[in-house]
Amino acid sequence: MKRERKFLDTLAKKYSNESYLESDPIDFCYRYKDEKDIEIIGFISALFSYGNVLSIKKHLEILFQLIGKSPFAFIQKGDFTEIESQIPKYRFQTSKDILIFLETLSFILKKESSLERFFHSDNADAFLNERIANFQKYFTKIAKDITQKKKLSYGLGFLIGSGILRSSHKRYCMFLRWMVRDSFPDFGIYKTIFKSDLLYPTDVHIVRLSRILGFSNRRTVDFQLAKSISDHFKNLNPGDPLLYDFSLSRLGILKICKTKYVPEICEKCELKKICNIYNSV
Repeated sequence: MKRERKFLDTLAKKYSNESYLESDPIDFCYRYKDEKDIEIIGFISALFSYGNVLSIKKHLEILFQLIGKSPFAFIQKGDFTEIESQIPKYRFQTSKDILIFLETLSFILKKESSLERFFHSDNADAFLNERIANFQKYFTKIAKDITQKKKLSYGLGFLIGSGILRSSHKRYCMFLRWMVRDSFPDFGIYKTIFKSDLLYPTDVHIVRLSRILGFSNRRTVDFQLAKSISDHFKNLNPGDPLLYDFSLSRLGILKICKTKYVPEICEKCELKKICNIYNSV
């Protein structure tokens, strides 16, 4: 176990560099200094983080230009009249879906100064996925009230999340990593959630690497997979299990790992001694 952590620590150190931020949606958060702005930009960035990074960032670039230099104040105010016709659609979401999403977020921010309390729990048995699911249900209820409809559109429902406990809640887990961890590349804004409570965001890169490196053999991408991967890293690093998420994700996002033996890449890899592919050659 100490040997495995040593290799992972080396990888994490390698990618603890601001030059890698542009490969991740968290990059948008670094444009702001006020914690309220960072939180809201992070929340929006995370929820739109499905698809390839270039498409995600292209969409968010346009959206954040419309929102302006003070995102929290703009969204809290809730007057979207001037930008309504310019809001870009994104994959499953129409412009109307995104407008309703912003209106719902505005409603919440008028009542709350932060989203943190929705994810905090004094009950140690309340897993993070329960807190996320409860927030999704709350968000959905407000969106339904705003639209005066019993059912949300597919795009809006997908963006918010359906409140299913068995889901891995990948995008919310990523957002909470950004807000809770207090070292690069994250911000440590949320103080009432333990780092050990966090769950690994089960994006395609982490799922693939979890199999290659033997962290989890579970095939279904759900809460149990997120928990099994997270539990593995808790055993390695109880105080900060998600330390390795950013660095491991770079291997996939930057297409460094080819998921097959490529001598010029694999022989230089920090993780080769714990890699099933390398050790099967």
